[in-house]
Amino acid sequence: MKRKKSLSVIEKNRSVLSLIESIKTEHPFWGYRRCWAYLYYRQGLMVNKKRIYRLMKENGLLVTKVNRYKAKRKISRPKPKASYSNHIWGTDMTKIKIGAWGFNYLVIVLDWYSKEIIGYSLSLQSKSKDCRKPYTMQSRSVFPKASKIASQARFIWSLIMGVNRLPFPICKLVPPWGLNRSLPVGPTPKEMPIPKE
Repeated sequence: MKRKKSLSVIEKNRSVLSLIESIKTEHPFWGYRRCWAYLYYRQGLMVNKKRIYRLMKENGLLVTKVNRYKAKRKISRPKPKASYSNHIWGTDMTKIKIGAWGFNYLVIVLDWYSKEIIGYSLSLQSKSKDCRKPYTMQSRSVFPKASKIASQARFIWSLIMGVNRLPFPICKLVPPWGLNRSLPVGPTPKEMPIPKE
């Protein structure tokens, strides 16, 4: 059984609640801590954080938590496993801060089976050409005939468009119609038409 609030407390709460509501109309994403700090430090109102929290909770003024951005704890699908060399390549990009130089961007392409570095690129700016460079470094030695294909540009395009880690089978680099023809024009490999003879 809760004790009833006295009339003087109700009046104090009303005045504080009107201040909180005016703050929340200007700043709807402020939580109770920031509202308290504004009242305490800016407006000089001597009030406890717990009172601000209680009043905001009772009147539905608290900011709701967003839990949808948390990483999933369960594996949604199994990680692909490479069964032989040059079956799956993976790529990763990281920033490295080096003293007066600032941030340097390192892009590495790894063979998932042998853990061998296929190619790398270290640059001062993060540009799309720096993401393509590691693939063209070793693709000529790994796939000598595939160098005629325009640096596998259509598949690497999906890498450049914002995916940091993209494991993919190497067979997607070689089109099914052969190595000696150029790639057809198309935005992604899934949408690439097979040329008719």
